[in-house]
Amino acid sequence: MSIPVAKAVPYSSEMAAPAVVAVSADPVVAAAYERGREFLRGHGWASGMIEEMIRSIQCMPHRFFILDDSGSMSSFDGKMISKPREGNKMVQCSRWNELAASMEFHSEFAAAASTTCEFRLLNRGDPIVIGDQEDNSRSLAEFKSVMARGPNGGTPLCAHIRAVVERITAMAPQLRARNQKVSLTIATDGQATDGDIAEAMRPLKNLPVWTVIRLCTVDDAIVSYWNKIDE
Repeated sequence: MSIPVAKAVPYSSEMAAPAVVAVSADPVVAAAYERGREFLRGHGWASGMIEEMIRSIQCMPHRFFILDDSGSMSSFDGKMISKPREGNKMVQCSRWNELAASMEFHSEFAAAASTTCEFRLLNRGDPIVIGDQEDNSRSLAEFKSVMARGPNGGTPLCAHIRAVVERITAMAPQLRARNQKVSLTIATDGQATDGDIAEAMRPLKNLPVWTVIRLCTVDDAIVSYWNKIDE
């Protein structure tokens, strides 16, 4: 099964082409885009990268995140960037803290740019949706509170993948009519404990979705498990 994977490439300002600015005739949407730009500028993004991110909102108006909050995510072999006064520094942390730092960025961007993101934690009940409301502060605060509780539980990935497949299937006719897709990011450090993960993911091949697997571990057995799913 083919799963698109994001790959890092070297970047320098000399490579940057003039930014093509994403626009909208809707003043509400245009204002949301500008809030998104301001958020990204605050994180030091270059103008070309900012516009690419804003254009991605137009192409992928809905983003799903399935987040593994199982007990193994407390393992202390993650890394994250701290921001002390003397500059950015890579520090050791738990897998969960590394993931939480990344999701903080995505959730805050969703709230700023009013782009819909649905966060599903494996062991935390209903998904939390940010970006589809006029005031996203409440859902953002709820998400941060849930993430602060830390990981605990099993790895029922299949159930959440099937739920997302059902959601995307319902959205598919409208997405195809508008030449759009959704994105699905699965962040995990383990194997599904509730069934055949390849079978659960198979319907994604025929849906308008860009799927990314973000492994939160370098354990050889887990890497091999997910590589076999991609074969």
